Amino acid sequence: MKLVLVNVGISGGCRGVIFPDRSFVFVPLNNESWRCKSMPYFEDLLVRDFTHSKYLGRLGKSLADIIPSLSGIQVHNDPDFKDRTYGHAKRGFGYEKLICSLRYEDILLFYATLDFRMIKNEHRNRSINPKWGVYIVGAFDIESIYESDEFEDLSSKQQTRFKNNPHYYCETGAHLWIAGKRRGSGLFQKAIPLSSPRESTTCLPFLRKSFMSAGGKPGGSAGWYRAAFECNRRSEETWAIIKQQSVM
Repeated sequence: MKLVLVNVGISGGCRGVIFPDRSFVFVPLNNESWRCKSMPYFEDLLVRDFTHSKYLGRLGKSLADIIPSLSGIQVHNDPDFKDRTYGHAKRGFGYEKLICSLRYEDILLFYATLDFRMIKNEHRNRSINPKWGVYIVGAFDIESIYESDEFEDLSSKQQTRFKNNPHYYCETGAHLWIAGKRRGSGLFQKAIPLSSPRESTTCLPFLRKSFMSAGGKPGGSAGWYRAAFECNRRSEETWAIIKQQSVM
């Protein structure tokens, strides 16, 4: 078994949110970087599809209720945790090399930066950074991966698996098309910290010890929270730890 860890979701001035108990709301990217047709807006996407938090009733109806500044902006809903698909756009820095190395039943892990949001009368888990941090938010058990030319050669029926993925409607498509097992892992119940609860840009020992960059270096260098990583050694043990923490 092999694990690959990639960065997804909106970041910078807008981020998804994490709550005191490590439950969270994942917020996808906006659609500014792609030319796509028939794309939804953030107010079209229901919060309930992007969280397992017990605080759901307090969060509003749509993702635009979570981050009001996203109202009126189109959303690039990828990865699609509901249908277990991911359309990867080429970005370098080892991402393509590592994703292409995955095989059937390997694990593609997704991590995102999340802002802490306090809930009245709740105590913050000590692993959560009180400002923002980096967290694993979901995973796919790999079913299949296609490069762009391979995807174009698929039958219409095979391509239909990706009909709800935004890259299906983008002019440039995707460099890699990834399908996870439908009954496998998806969006986690609890986010798993990769960054220090004291310094947002400092990674935890768990990342340095378990994952390496495409160039064979451990995590922790500048900008590490935008890089891709792989775990080849003790991967089954590492995956067991992640699965346990994702629901506790």
